[in-house]
Amino acid sequence: MGQFSMKISALPGSVLSENQQPIVMTTFAAALGALPLVLMGGYGMELRQPLGIALIGGLLVSQAQTMFTTPALYLLVARCASFFRKAETS
Repeated sequence: MGQFSMKISALPGSVLSENQQPIVMTTFAAALGALPLVLMGGYGMELRQPLGIALIGGLLVSQAQTMFTTPALYLLVARCASFFRKAETS
């Protein structure tokens, strides 16, 4: 990666944190990989096209859900960790 790595979270006004960036990149890579299923024609198109649409739709829905649940889980783990730290010191 080195000098060619792009830090999305470093862009001004970005809503992505460093924790969410790999999740988004992985989803977009999988969706772009499924794009030929949707766009290609020819023999078997009537079977491949719905498969590609379902795959990309599922990736987008799961991405939207992940963007809500991941920050919530990070907050939950942080609160549990601080609770247990306070319990240890008491």
